[in-house]
Amino acid sequence: RRSSLYRTLYYDTADWQLFRRHHAGAAVRFKVRARSYVESDLSFLEVKRKHRFTRRTVKNRLVTSGLATGLDSEAQRFLSGHYPLDAGRLEPRLWNSFTRVTLVSTARCERLTLDLGILFHDGQAASSLGGLVVAEVKQEHLARDSDWMRVMRQWGIRPTGFSKYCIGVALLHPEVRSNGFRPKLLMVQRLMQERRAHVHYQ
Repeated sequence: RRSSLYRTLYYDTADWQLFRRHHAGAAVRFKVRARSYVESDLSFLEVKRKHRFTRRTVKNRLVTSGLATGLDSEAQRFLSGHYPLDAGRLEPRLWNSFTRVTLVSTARCERLTLDLGILFHDGQAASSLGGLVVAEVKQEHLARDSDWMRVMRQWGIRPTGFSKYCIGVALLHPEVRSNGFRPKLLMVQRLMQERRAHVHYQ
């Protein structure tokens, strides 16, 4: 199978605490999400912790029987060990789906993921990133001799950070302060308007 469908439900507080921490540039940022790998029928509850300065991301996850649309007692126990904020305030906030192609290097410890058909919705509104592909190079240690990075440099495409969650919130909830993401939103809108293939990697 060359591509796989991913469905994700992001959790946040009613006042968007996790989004606002990211927007404010907090040293340590968190994402709490339920994710389903549709073709393999696997689902997890995940906590991602990223340190802004070391750029290190740690992910912990709990196997669930299906995509968790609520946080039961088992989920709360899991969160108590991996999420230092108040898990009792978390609630479902944003749905996201996309199709992913994963390429694995045979020459070095490196994977490349290509996400396309990115769609956001929250039960009331929806927004898609039609024609946009988000590519991410995954390495154990940064190695700039990556074939993908070399090709991107040849094409004049520079790397940029990209959070699907933050972009989705900014697109669907303009009432939430997101001016820090305005340059990224303008970039996304420009790429979609050009209607031709672009790839940004991180």
